[in-house]
Amino acid sequence: MIEFKDQSCDILEYNLFDKTVDTNQFTVLQEKMIKFKEHEVKIGIIGESHFFSIDDSLTEVLACVNVKEDSVFRTKFNEGFSVVKEINGLFIATRIEIFDKNKDIDHLLHYFSIDPSLHVEFPSTENLPFKPVTVIKVANRDRMLVFESLHAYPNENRVVYSISSVI
Repeated sequence: MIEFKDQSCDILEYNLFDKTVDTNQFTVLQEKMIKFKEHEVKIGIIGESHFFSIDDSLTEVLACVNVKEDSVFRTKFNEGFSVVKEINGLFIATRIEIFDKNKDIDHLLHYFSIDPSLHVEFPSTENLPFKPVTVIKVANRDRMLVFESLHAYPNENRVVYSISSVI
């Protein structure tokens, strides 16, 4: 059973690493292995948010905690941002947006309810406008891996959406 934690998207930190990150520093709630070209990809929902790793070459972590390893790129954000990096021969383009309008949130929640790769619903302590969830969708599109995540913060009436494309 997952314990209730009152988290905020204001403390999220985005990290890119040129190696595999030790996931023992997180509370891993779900994880899954998939193939992308000749690569092994591990995706996961952590109590703090999400991660994905491609072999020992690239790891993305979006988390409400400080990752205790040196990263190639690290940023906190109050609004959306985008970044493009080449790491160990893999190109990654990431965009993160924060939504706080009910109409946008409803559309995102519906989109992520269709065929998710991983889905975790978190406990809450009050009557909220939508459920606190983290959902991951992964699409292997020929030469590109597309990793999308949704992190719902109903206590703030906000949703964080991320999309990362790797080639």
